[in-house]
Amino acid sequence: MYGATARSVSAPKQTVVSARRADPATVLPRPQVIVVQGGIKSSGLAAVLSFFWCGLGHIYLGHFGTGLALMIGYPVMLWFGFGMALGGALSGAGGAAGLGSIFLLIALMMWIFGMVNAYRTADRMNQQDLARY
Repeated sequence: MYGATARSVSAPKQTVVSARRADPATVLPRPQVIVVQGGIKSSGLAAVLSFFWCGLGHIYLGHFGTGLALMIGYPVMLWFGFGMALGGALSGAGGAAGLGSIFLLIALMMWIFGMVNAYRTADRMNQQDLARY
């Protein structure tokens, strides 16, 4: 036969893919979760700001209505308080001096309220922010 060579015909290769179940001991990596906490406010800073300027701590916390009310009301009470107390004391009118003292007492209570409320509001806001996560 004219130099016929025997060709070996190989069968097509078959790829066997087997599905393997994960071992129960295999720990898959968890996706990374990044939590950005932008709402944390310092309660001490809020109180100190309200100490130096009544209502400023509330502005820092984002409570503009309360902050502006304290920022306007506190100096008005001081102005009327000192004006009436000094005017009544100098003129001898006891009623005006007493009313001036009441205005000064109200201003003192507003100042203390501003500091304490700013501190507590910041704490409450931080607790609510942390509870979300």
